[in-house]
Amino acid sequence: MIVLYRAVFTSKAEKQLKKLTKKNKPLVNEFEKQIKKICKNPKIGYVKLGDLNGVWGYGFIKNRTSYRIAYIISNDELIIFIIGVGTRENFWRDLKQFKK
Repeated sequence: MIVLYRAVFTSKAEKQLKKLTKKNKPLVNEFEKQIKKICKNPKIGYVKLGDLNGVWGYGFIKNRTSYRIAYIISNDELIIFIIGVGTRENFWRDLKQFKK
């Protein structure tokens, strides 16, 4: 039996996604596709250690640009909390500042 998780965006992640995908419908579709993959199998990504302990990351490439999705898994509620989306450059550093 396949259990599907539900994706919930934080307000910061929503703003990041809107800024990234402004006027770029194919990129919106790609993020939706990748988030669906995560919802089917949350452990498809990699878990971060150190300051971001417990945060999962998932990366993909679209049009020669590397993107990241940061999320937290809530197994009790079957929810994936999307806490950050963006390009690879400085992604984790910026997320650490947000988490503080």
